[in-house]
Amino acid sequence: MISIAFTNPEEKCLLSLSCGIKNLAFTEKAGTSRVGIYFDGHEVLGQAACLLVLEALAPAPSLFPNGNLGMPLALLRWQETMASVAPHNTKVLTANAELIVRQMHDGRSYLQGDSPGLADIVSASWLLPKREALSISQQLNDWLDRMTSHVSSHSAETCTFKTTPNLAALQSQGLLEVGRGDGPALITSPLDT
Repeated sequence: MISIAFTNPEEKCLLSLSCGIKNLAFTEKAGTSRVGIYFDGHEVLGQAACLLVLEALAPAPSLFPNGNLGMPLALLRWQETMASVAPHNTKVLTANAELIVRQMHDGRSYLQGDSPGLADIVSASWLLPKREALSISQQLNDWLDRMTSHVSSHSAETCTFKTTPNLAALQSQGLLEVGRGDGPALITSPLDT
């Protein structure tokens, strides 16, 4: 079982949506001061590290449906910025929400095509907690409903991992750092600040 830790609603959305799309069960871990996931003696800290490890734990369905890791991971900075925007600042929130609508102008269901991925998760994670404060289009509301359906349908299931994820490729690419010590393995990413 995976436990998730978060410090704000946007981080909770990010990890809940990611686990939901990957069909991974999770529980909430209280008393932490950083975003992270915990499983089988591993402690993963930071948003990018968590997402990369979730992808390694359950490669299908992928958080990167078109194979592009760069752009969706880069959107984490946008998510952090938008998470800090107050709900009453509707002008900024609406302008940024409009970028999501424009990406789906051709009728696609998700930002990168027919399957939800990290670009959708990152975008929805800052918008969902502020949804009630905004007057948004029906297309955007429909997309947010599709995104939230993934969490509600999968977050209560149980799962076990038969093997520890293979993190060597991500380590060799410089995307993850795995520290070994006397306690649990600590996994971080230089993509997280």
